[in-house]
Amino acid sequence: MPSRSKALFGKLRKNTGFFSSFVFRHPVWCSWQLTDKCNFRCKFCSVWKKEDTSAQMSLGEIEQAAAKIAKIGPMMVSMTGGEPLMRKDLGDIIRAVDRYHYSFISTNGSLVTQERARELVKAGLWGVGVSLDYASSDKHDDNRGFQGAYDRAIRALKLFLAEQINGRPQVNLMFTLLNDNLQDLELLAELTKEIGCGLRVQAYSNLKTHDNSMQYLGPVSQKLLSLHKKYPHFVTNKVILEKFDQAITEGVPGCI
Repeated sequence: MPSRSKALFGKLRKNTGFFSSFVFRHPVWCSWQLTDKCNFRCKFCSVWKKEDTSAQMSLGEIEQAAAKIAKIGPMMVSMTGGEPLMRKDLGDIIRAVDRYHYSFISTNGSLVTQERARELVKAGLWGVGVSLDYASSDKHDDNRGFQGAYDRAIRALKLFLAEQINGRPQVNLMFTLLNDNLQDLELLAELTKEIGCGLRVQAYSNLKTHDNSMQYLGPVSQKLLSLHKKYPHFVTNKVILEKFDQAITEGVPGCI
């Protein structure tokens, strides 16, 4: 089979398989921590504090694992860290995962260059979330423990947007709701509207740090839903926003 026809057949099989998994309520989302290594020292994360940051799956092991979970069905595979761009072979990893699944990465944006963004997009990257938690560069830099974190996140969003092919990858600013940054969310909604990327929100989880002091204790769902209505590019699923208060207080069963 010619390579182009083979690629089209593979895409059709993946799309059909994902639709079937969704209809029959099979798992459709996989979170994959590629590495513990990180160049940031975020206050709300303890992954970088681990002493052993050398243990990580090889490319060959990742290829095998991607094939194994494909037996359940094609999934949206969210690759995180640490910082996934610390891995020099990230392009090869995305290429291996894309054979069966839809590849997403979460990044702090600091290591993104035009060349690296182009490499990852050509490898098959389906979506990217760049972390940004404050409208103030000083606050974001301080919270992330990295001078210039804010500016590099903005740069990364623009670089990925410039490399999009037929609207892919989806490019989103990822906002983590903390105890002191709710007022920044609408400012970042305006910023992302200007840049032309999407906006997603997630809750700080004390499961990473066992520290409740940074957790927003709500209620916040109605505020998030009003922003969702006001800003079409605020793309976090409405059901998630409706359950936000429950998630950050008592927790949603089966969800961490």
